[in-house]
Amino acid sequence: MKVNRESLLVSLDAVKPGLVSQSSVCFDEQLGKFIFMGGKVYAYSDEIGVCVPSDIRGAGFAVESGKFYELLKKINVDEVDVSVDNNEVKIVADNIRAGVSCVPVDEAPNFLMGVDELSWINIPDDFSDAIKMVLISCDRKTDVPILSCVHISSDGYVETSDVYRFTRYYLNDCGIGLDESVLISYTAAAALLNYNVTKMAKNDSWVYFELDNNGVFACRRHSGEFPDFTKLIDVTGSNIKFNDDLNVLLDSVMVFSYDGAKCKPINIAVGDGKAMVVAKGESGWATCEVDVEFDGEFAFRINPRFLKEILVLGTVEGVVSDRVIKFSGDGWVHLIALVAGSDD
Repeated sequence: MKVNRESLLVSLDAVKPGLVSQSSVCFDEQLGKFIFMGGKVYAYSDEIGVCVPSDIRGAGFAVESGKFYELLKKINVDEVDVSVDNNEVKIVADNIRAGVSCVPVDEAPNFLMGVDELSWINIPDDFSDAIKMVLISCDRKTDVPILSCVHISSDGYVETSDVYRFTRYYLNDCGIGLDESVLISYTAAAALLNYNVTKMAKNDSWVYFELDNNGVFACRRHSGEFPDFTKLIDVTGSNIKFNDDLNVLLDSVMVFSYDGAKCKPINIAVGDGKAMVVAKGESGWATCEVDVEFDGEFAFRINPRFLKEILVLGTVEGVVSDRVIKFSGDGWVHLIALVAGSDD
């Protein structure tokens, strides 16, 4: 059958997050493959599964993803002829003929089993904004698995924490309307930002998102109870407003805050309407001075990368206590822990 090459590549790109890495040990012969069946293409792993419409129809088959995609990417034609014969996907385009090994498939992947029987709820229009915002506080390398997850609360907000930071985003329209909270991994949440999601459903093992192209994004539901950070949000302290230049100046002083891959805290001393930022490292030091709006004097230590990530959002006003700086905006709050001790 003839199919539009660009349209086919778009559908393959859409399911790529479901592919396992080439280094993974696979005991399922469909893992790491594009699976075509019933006018749809699928890809799945233990963590993520994606399904979107496809122009390829006919008998189901699973084809090795890497070579199949690479070939289609390099063929410079509008249409390709795709057929399946003797456990091989044959591709014909102009003077090019190729075959890629495949295996027959009789049924859809089981990550979608029972999905049509679930109760689907509409997703607020700021859901993707919420996910993007809270990911800055999600810890991908933690020894505490629950802190590598995004918490989608039944109380209408999304939140994350890596112990040193905490971010909560309150969703529009009173949230999603879940009957219970769910946890999804950082990897799944980050991949979800590539799609326009419209609805959501869940069962005991998976969380499902309906896509605007009639596809489905599924991610593994993680177990556990996310810590309650609500009591930490009410920060009492002094208001401070940094100059817009701080975000740019931090790039310079941070040269000396890195020790290999580790980012060391910097010192910030505030007084007389100025903030003096000092970074010290094994090979040197750097300082910068910026204007601030603050009554009084105080000093604190903070991870500069954490501070920069929130300043990038255009937020320069916060509340400083003896333990944290609290930044907040329209519907969100972000806390950064201050660091005890000194460089001396």
